[in-house]
Amino acid sequence: MGGAENLAVNIANHLAVQGHESHLIIITGPDVLGAKVHPSVQVHYLEFQRASLSNPFRFAVSLWKGNRLVSGVVEAHGIPVVQTHLPGSNYWG
Repeated sequence: MGGAENLAVNIANHLAVQGHESHLIIITGPDVLGAKVHPSVQVHYLEFQRASLSNPFRFAVSLWKGNRLVSGVVEAHGIPVVQTHLPGSNYWG
């Protein structure tokens, strides 16, 4: 895992330790950084895999599905601010 992923975990941990409700929304599944997440951070693994652009229809449907997954977590938990790291995450944010 690189710098952006570590930064996201560090920010989430810091907010949680300061008493703020803190969430990490991870498009994929659990990874090596999971062990570094503070217990009070709410982690949401979406287990999502975007379809390949080689099939434009499936690609478009997968973007819609991914968007619904992310927005569903944001809406369900009333998350007022979303911070993203890296271009792919920026799209979902």
